[in-house]
Amino acid sequence: MIDDMLEMAEAYLNGTLSVDEMSRLENILRSDAELKREFATHLVLHGQLGLVAEELRGTERQDLPIDTTSRRDASHVVPVALAQQSVWRALVVSAVAASLLGAIVWFLANRFDSDSSTEFAYDLAPIPIRTVGYVDAYLNQTFPVIAGSNASSGRSTEMRTASGTTVSVASASRFGFASESSGLLYRGEVLVSSLVSSTQYTVEMQNVRIVGRDAKFRVQRNDEDLARVEALEGQVEIQARAFGPRLYWSFDNNNDRDMLQSGTLPLLLGDYVDRVPGLIGSGALGFTRRSGAYATLVGGTEPQVGGGLFSMSGGMSLEAVITSNWDGADDNHDVIFRKEDGPNRILLSFQDNKRTVNDFAMPKVPPGPVLSYGIFLRELGYSELDMPLDGKEGRPTVAQIADGKPHFVTAAYDSFSGIKMIAIDGQVRFSHQFPIGHCIQSGGPKPALIGGWRKRETFSGVIDELAIYDYALSDEELASHFELARQGKHWVSEPLDDQTSWITIQTLSSGNRRVLRIPANNKSFQ
Repeated sequence: MIDDMLEMAEAYLNGTLSVDEMSRLENILRSDAELKREFATHLVLHGQLGLVAEELRGTERQDLPIDTTSRRDASHVVPVALAQQSVWRALVVSAVAASLLGAIVWFLANRFDSDSSTEFAYDLAPIPIRTVGYVDAYLNQTFPVIAGSNASSGRSTEMRTASGTTVSVASASRFGFASESSGLLYRGEVLVSSLVSSTQYTVEMQNVRIVGRDAKFRVQRNDEDLARVEALEGQVEIQARAFGPRLYWSFDNNNDRDMLQSGTLPLLLGDYVDRVPGLIGSGALGFTRRSGAYATLVGGTEPQVGGGLFSMSGGMSLEAVITSNWDGADDNHDVIFRKEDGPNRILLSFQDNKRTVNDFAMPKVPPGPVLSYGIFLRELGYSELDMPLDGKEGRPTVAQIADGKPHFVTAAYDSFSGIKMIAIDGQVRFSHQFPIGHCIQSGGPKPALIGGWRKRETFSGVIDELAIYDYALSDEELASHFELARQGKHWVSEPLDDQTSWITIQTLSSGNRRVLRIPANNKSFQ
């Protein structure tokens, strides 16, 4: 039995555990306390080894220069230790880490005994994150790079992908490793060698990207948003974003009571979810505050964070037209959208929990009713932008947002500007400035839900025209979408896929280069 458990534990850590195996693992841990302790010990050991390896890798770091002159984002700079690290310090760190990881793993192991009736909760159990490449480090060791990791230090970084692409990030640059085949350049220089047959790598800079197929190319970006693209071998394409959602549901198809085919993914409707006349178009979903009154999106998931249709990196926006009957009462949450991949969740919800409303709030706000937008940012962790519904500084009150009339709700984050915001009826009402260059970490195995979570926190009202974008909507787009919604018109025709979300505007052959200005929001570039 213990061998089976350890094998499943390894699969859990690697992100290869199937749904059936996860169910079996949960049953084993519920029924056998000794195996649960062994499971926890195994995860602690796994964490210790990872931390020791990281510390050993740091022993070769000495007097690393740091560029603090960037006008674009001086706040991101993290000081690097100036003195050489010793091996004994790594062992001390591992000992301390063991106690910390023990607490974390205790929570993970004991979640199998959790009371599912707990009214408000967050599933904090970590989910494995997709590996996008590898770097060479101390003592000829090779270390994985996970999705969303950033290269930002005084020394250069070179990553190799499984397909054979090499990505070299120059010193004093900031670059996010978004996936196995793409990255985000915030500043500095990156050299990409993707010369293996049928390989491709993409460097994105807000609303323009550079694509090399079987090519070698260099991209430089300065603080004035000028980029220099140089094709060294083969051909590279300069592409502009085609603006539109990655995921979209109109809820207009009324042919099937239980399964709704009206968007990117089908929806499985729970008990007490009603088909109602649309706020826009012919159909919408009506929710009552009853257990199980939510819709489950079928598909779009992958076993690891960083995979699936809900994996965003550079930015995201979530918008919907709603009518709300929320009462703003204590300990009452009304979920609009939620995908609970451990701390890598995506959340848009009305909340009023005076005991815990500030647990994840960034910035901190007074306890009371809020509209909360939560995502996980690499290096910064999970946080929620809690917009107080207090009627101040242009923000609505509970009575104004829950007046039975349609309202256009948008939440967005842009890693290129660091701005996270919530807009109501086409206008930004609340925002927070994060340091530039922190990728979103999202996606994973858990299903996305509309109108509730785990048979609780259910919405009261109507949800229509739900759209999710893999970039931050501009002020102009917010105003345009709201005006069309106000007129009762659809502003989305079809969601975009990998083939339609970007448009090639120029191809550079070997030896050619171009300097261009990076467009902001939905502006055309020069």
